Amino acid sequence: MRRDGSRFWAHVVIDPIRDPSGRLTGYAKVTRDLTERKMAEDTLRQSQEQFRILVQGVTDYAIYMLSPEGIITNWKPGCAAHQGLCACRDHRQAFLAVLHPG
Repeated sequence: MRRDGSRFWAHVVIDPIRDPSGRLTGYAKVTRDLTERKMAEDTLRQSQEQFRILVQGVTDYAIYMLSPEGIITNWKPGCAAHQGLCACRDHRQAFLAVLHPG
């Protein structure tokens, strides 16, 4: 809880402090406020969910997910019918090879 009484997401580390003989003299506590990080994670998760719902609703277009190298890593099932791909097979091939076979 903050000094003003508001709650926040925190990461807390507590370490024992010992004197040279090893006797416990106290504890050190470091508290990190993770509120902004948690809010950013929640926003990202919500955005990903909205995108997933949007893509699932598309039936008239081919939607591919590509790796940075241009390899198809995933595609919408409607895309399989549009491009003549079998959804049961692994089609990890170059995007251009799918669009322009032969």
